[in-house]
Amino acid sequence: MRKKNSNIAYFFAYTSPSRSVFNLNHILKKTASWYLSEDKDLVDKIMNKQLTHKNLEEIITMYNDFMEKQKGGAE
Repeated sequence: MRKKNSNIAYFFAYTSPSRSVFNLNHILKKTASWYLSEDKDLVDKIMNKQLTHKNLEEIITMYNDFMEKQKGGAE
């Protein structure tokens, strides 16, 4: 994921189809508060386990939609 005005793309979560992979939600929770900090509601949903690593595509879509709305409101 690349933030606006950033030349570097960062990853903030891992995914895996395996049921035996540990700590994926922990990693997501730890990094989401940093990389997705603009969208407090989204970070809260991740912290409260409403969204997990299994919802990663949805999380990215929600964050991008949020940032698009912020961009539109600032102009």
